[in-house]
Parts: sequence; structure tokens; C-alpha cells
Amino acid sequence: MNTKPENKDGLAEKIEATDNKLHLLEKELEAFGEPAYEALHDRLEAIKIEEHALQRNFAEIRQSEAPDESRTRKVEALLHHIEAEEAELEHDAEFLHHGAPSTLNLAYRIGSYFLNLGAFGAKKIFRGHHLLWHSPFVNTTGERLASRFHLPRADEASHSGKN
Repeated sequence: MNTKPENKDGLAEKIEATDNKLHLLEKELEAFGEPAYEALHDRLEAIKIEEHALQRNFAEIRQSEAPDESRTRKVEALLHHIEAEEAELEHDAEFLHHGAPSTLNLAYRIGSYFLNLGAFGAKKIFRGHHLLWHSPFVNTTGERLASRFHLPRADEASHSGKN
């Protein structure tokens, strides 16, 4: 293997690309439900530990005056191992994306649908009245509240107190 500076820069670019891919995988895995996320997240954490070791070893190689040939080969072997693990994890994540949604996800969607349906039905039945979970003070002015509850307006109340 050739340990010229341009080779080190190419290795640095590969390590940076691997790190970026890890961050993208982590964001993708967060979209999964709990059981699938836990299994894949544990594998991702193991890859992150290996990636930190890779960066530390590469930094030591860059700092040394005459890098050891065998150590550089080991860093490259670790990089290839991490890339293979990332590809496998990415494949598993893609497989889970194509799978059926989890039971918890389906229950959430159904519950949300029935709550929205109930709110729509309640609005139809009660028409202009506010529902229990809606605040009557949202998008309402003081004048509208005074006229609705038959209260004197603020300017009338101040004039009647002077008389």
C-alpha cells in the first residue's frame, strides 16, 4: 500500500463519507416503531463505536511522521468492515420500510381516525357551540364575548361608573 499524502486524503474522504452515512442511517431508524428500532439501533451503536475507533486510529496515522504500513492496512480493513456493516444495516432498514406497519402504528392511526370522526360529528350536531375540549376564548374578541353573554361592553361599563 502506498502511504503518500494524497492516499491519506482519499482515506479521509472515505471516513467522512462513512460518518455521514451513519448519521443518515440513525435518522432513518428513528422513523421505525419500537421493536424494530431497538434491534437496529443496537447494531448502529456498535458500528458507531467501531467508527470512533477508526477515526482515532486514522488521526494517529496522520500525526505520525512515518506511518506504519501494517497499521494503515488495518485502518483500511476496519473501514471496509464498517462500510459492509453499514450496507447490511441499510439493507435491513430498507426491508423494514417495505414491511407492514406495526400493530402500535395501526392502532394509533385507527384511534386518530375515530377521534377526528367524532370531533367532526360533534361539530355537526352542536353546530356553533364550542365543544368541551375547545376553548371559547380562541379567536374571540371582547366585544363578541360581551354580546354572547349579555354583558356590558368595556366602554359602557366605564361610562356607567362615572354617573
